[in-house]
Amino acid sequence: MTISSANVTIGTVAILIYRSGENPVRLHLHNDDNTDTIDLGNASVTTATGLSLLKNDSIELILNPNESLFGISSKEGHLMSFLAQAP
Repeated sequence: MTISSANVTIGTVAILIYRSGENPVRLHLHNDDNTDTIDLGNASVTTATGLSLLKNDSIELILNPNESLFGISSKEGHLMSFLAQAP
């Protein structure tokens, strides 16, 4: 197993958070902000269409091979972190 982690700065334009490779990846995502929501989805995610990750909340997702996860916020400089586990 390979484990990696990173911090990502989310803004008002959808940004790539993570792209899986040839194998599925388990992602544990945390919204590090204590005031606002991050919305998660595909490359065209918006704050109206994404899956909302509330302030200081976490979620675990599995990305299938060659899938990408994007995020967007209603403000600039919104911090989130993730831990990725891949075979």
